Amino acid sequence: MSPPTRGSDTSHTQVQVLWTAPSANGSPIISYQLQFMLFGGTTWLEACGDATGSYLGLSYTISQNIVDGAKYLVQVRARNIWGWGAYSQPPFQILAAAAPSSVDIPVTSIDTATGGVKIEWK
Repeated sequence: MSPPTRGSDTSHTQVQVLWTAPSANGSPIISYQLQFMLFGGTTWLEACGDATGSYLGLSYTISQNIVDGAKYLVQVRARNIWGWGAYSQPPFQILAAAAPSSVDIPVTSIDTATGGVKIEWK
């Protein structure tokens, strides 16, 4: 499977993960499984599609156990009638943060006493 990507709904409190369907090789996908882990951690956590239930979506938003500003590793795999495929490699990194809604425009001026440039963001 191709590595997943970061969804635009990712923020300080949730991580949205997107992926594309792999080639089914003649057998339809019956579930996806998404796992995540805090960067530097050692334990993968199940987000969706574990052994007890199937998940057929191509995106999932993780909102439990998310730490603002932390990096997460995510990996996804697919299952068909022949079983689970390999997890996407390498695991994809997602930062639990949102892009600023707008970037402040800097204001520049020249200090008449020293000739230095002063830059301020307001």
